[in-house]
Amino acid sequence: MKSKVLLAVLGLTAVLRADVVLAPNQTEVVVPRRAPATVRVAAQEMTNALAQVLGCPIPVVQKKTAGRTAVFLGDGEVAREAGIDVAQLPRDGFVIRTLGTDRIVIAGRDAPLARFIGTPNYTGGAFFEHATVFGVYAFLERFADCRFFFPGELGTILPRAEKLVIPPTDFSDAPDSAVRRYYNHSADGRWFDETVNTRDAKGLNWLRTRMSSLNIPCCHGSIRFQYVERFKESHPEYFSLDAKGKRRSSPTPGRPDSVYGQLCWSSAITNELFLDAKCYLTGGDPAERGLSGKWGVNCCDRKYVDIMPNDAYQECCCAACQAAKLPGASYANDIIWKATAGIAQRLIDEGIPGYITQMSYNPYKDVPSFHLPTNVLVMVAVNGPYSHYDAASRKAQFDRTKAWMTKTGHKVWLWTYPGKWGPRAFADVPQICPRAWGAFYREMAPYSIGAFAESESDRWFYNHLNYYVFGKVMWRTSIDVDAVLTDYYARMYGPAAEEVRQMFESLEDTWLKKTMGRTIDTPLGPQTRVPSVHDLWNVVYTPAYIASVRARLDAAVAKVAKDSLEARRLALLDREIVSPLARASAAYLEGQSVDVEQKRRAAHPEEVSIVSNGDFTESPRGRFFGGWYVDKEPVPLSQAESVVGGQSVVLTGAVDGKRMMVGQYLPQLKPNTRYRISFYLKLADVVSPGAGGGAHITLMDDCNHSFPERTAYSGTMDWTHCQFTYTTRPGTNGKHRSYIRLVLTAGCTGTAWFDGVRIVEMPDSDK
Repeated sequence: MKSKVLLAVLGLTAVLRADVVLAPNQTEVVVPRRAPATVRVAAQEMTNALAQVLGCPIPVVQKKTAGRTAVFLGDGEVAREAGIDVAQLPRDGFVIRTLGTDRIVIAGRDAPLARFIGTPNYTGGAFFEHATVFGVYAFLERFADCRFFFPGELGTILPRAEKLVIPPTDFSDAPDSAVRRYYNHSADGRWFDETVNTRDAKGLNWLRTRMSSLNIPCCHGSIRFQYVERFKESHPEYFSLDAKGKRRSSPTPGRPDSVYGQLCWSSAITNELFLDAKCYLTGGDPAERGLSGKWGVNCCDRKYVDIMPNDAYQECCCAACQAAKLPGASYANDIIWKATAGIAQRLIDEGIPGYITQMSYNPYKDVPSFHLPTNVLVMVAVNGPYSHYDAASRKAQFDRTKAWMTKTGHKVWLWTYPGKWGPRAFADVPQICPRAWGAFYREMAPYSIGAFAESESDRWFYNHLNYYVFGKVMWRTSIDVDAVLTDYYARMYGPAAEEVRQMFESLEDTWLKKTMGRTIDTPLGPQTRVPSVHDLWNVVYTPAYIASVRARLDAAVAKVAKDSLEARRLALLDREIVSPLARASAAYLEGQSVDVEQKRRAAHPEEVSIVSNGDFTESPRGRFFGGWYVDKEPVPLSQAESVVGGQSVVLTGAVDGKRMMVGQYLPQLKPNTRYRISFYLKLADVVSPGAGGGAHITLMDDCNHSFPERTAYSGTMDWTHCQFTYTTRPGTNGKHRSYIRLVLTAGCTGTAWFDGVRIVEMPDSDK
């Protein structure tokens, strides 16, 4: 009798330890009849991949077919019979479990959605639970050797197999980082394949890189409570007071968010913030608080309320705020954090569950000296991966993050800036930095629950490998980034892996070491100093450097078979990375030639500039000379340096550090019109105390615009032609008189010469 029992046990053990085989025409996916859309997307991803791996269609059924091997997805009857309780799993976690020889279960927590693919939430960020699809990707990577570098045939690796043998498995997994987010809309660049729906393609990449389903809002949330509409008339004291005694409760030209106003955080607006937060966290309706429509995006899950101030914080000049002002760049620290602590403590005192979120952000980025309640969640804004080779900046970021963790008693989360924004928004220059992304977020893991990467770019493809590495590191912070990259190069480019690796690493080092420059301390706080557009193409991305990039790509192409997948992938690198860089370089270098521009102007006598005396030929009369004016005499003209007309405007750094400027009004500047702005410029040792300063021109239509847009010209350069195209705004020469100014920014040393200044309306054929 004992022997029979032993044999039965041994037989059961053998079944439990048996392999599960997924074979062509013998495999199906089972989805419960009333499964949510999130599980149906998981089934779509599983069947699409398995169909290519096994070389046959994979049916989706509601019940297992006798004689077939079935993969059960989601929280169904079989999952529960297998002892899987998804309610006990962590958010975004899942279980993969084999049952006998013919069943596999993959299940996690999934939101009961009616739709998933193609909805706005799916595109911008799938902030609802969909853990089963994460389990599907883990299964395909682990057992089918698949890879999801980016959507589409060229970025998805689905190796063909005669069958898949799944050993006895009881595997569960969950991410190390609760917050895993990057930009997932137009700000991260156009999709590289124009034949694909951009919205769905970006959404699919968000899924496949396993970004988080959790949304903890923390991004200028106070503006979402409609305070301008609610209190502008009845309580003007709720709004920040400027130096002229005016309340900031109306739009500021050029700042879209300014319509929401700037608050006085020493006023009773903090009581309104508390009451709004209380109403939301206790299940109230926004109408109860006088809000129109729904609660704003700063409120989430009846658990989180973001009260962060509006962007571009404006110093309030009221007596209370001035009394609480601190010295230095973090002058508003006590004002903001005392208000935050007070609101949070009132929620605790009234027994209201939930959290207040606030960001460590200029000018309130430092850890306060006083106590913060436990229901304050802090997001720390730091530079991020682009400071990889800037030791001082990197140390400061880590030190501040650690200090906030110590202060709050728990990990914080991060807002980082690995994007092409502000002074670093150089079009067609690739910011491929997967090693820096991997290193930064991996090293921040002991202090953070995750991060958002503000990853603006003109081309989505520049970020494809950054996003892939980011997803891997955020999910498993101990991962070997070098191994991830080695796997990518080998699977994507085969025999050309080493050449592509060298090309990407060269582009990464050039971006980080030469294009990003370094962080410097300025009177306005730490700023990143990047090269001027002239130095970008004449010093950094020179024709010789671009030729070296092209040579690596050509060497890669020579190693792969013609018309192979590897060859097509290399062609994609050429189209999205190398050729745009080469074209941008050639266009700038040709355009900077004074001789070429002089010949072009001579060949187009029909062009009429709306700038009066742009060649500076007219003699001065006091502070005026042919339409131009200066603040004080003498008029800064130089006959020693000139391209046209015999003299130029010369601006020399002022001893008192003030801005140097020559200007004229432009009554002929028309609204909604495309213009070519063109001038000659020479520099001698122009150095700015801040990032982005130097020589530039300013154009006022209905607000000020700088050319170059972000980083002025600095350093030393011979006479150079500078040109830009611009479409004027609707309010041009309306409320404000339009003008042009030639500028050397405040605090600069050195000398700048301007000549041949023109603004010409572009023909329709050029628009």
